[in-house]
Amino acid sequence: MQNFTIEYTDVISWQNFVNTQGLTNKENILLQIFSPAIGAEHLATKVKDIQQVLPQAILIGCTSDGGILDQNVVGDKRLLLLVSVFENTQLSAQHWQLTDNHVRIGEHAAKSLVQPNTKAMIAFADGLKANGEDLLNGFNNIAPTVPVAGGLAGDDWQFEQTFVIHQDKVLENALVMVALN
Repeated sequence: MQNFTIEYTDVISWQNFVNTQGLTNKENILLQIFSPAIGAEHLATKVKDIQQVLPQAILIGCTSDGGILDQNVVGDKRLLLLVSVFENTQLSAQHWQLTDNHVRIGEHAAKSLVQPNTKAMIAFADGLKANGEDLLNGFNNIAPTVPVAGGLAGDDWQFEQTFVIHQDKVLENALVMVALN
């Protein structure tokens, strides 16, 4: 497995990175986006640009309050990309709009994504509207032995609006999960 963490500045630099690393010929790529709170439309434009350069990647992400780049905590104004290239792991991702019953959404997510060979899950949920504990409780009702990593989306400590990302969609009041099989 290879991992790269980079700051996204523009589509040309991203294209150069993808070409330099030989990612266009790779499969089983997980691309995680951690974005500042830049508004849904602006974020959607960036997500589409990122996805068009590496269309075979499974893309998930969320808005955040900052991130880690080169072993340093960076401010909340940088869009970070975490690229993971797997050799023997298959990826499967879905998203769900949240309802009033977060336990049920967690159960539905587990039923939809967990396979006998699922080794781990990564999940991001709306940081203002999701009850993370209930989502995990529901997931654990169905798949108690599958580890789940991830977290709740942030918005630069404004507590106004957070988003999760799945492929080319920027979603509010949603959960996105990827299974590592």
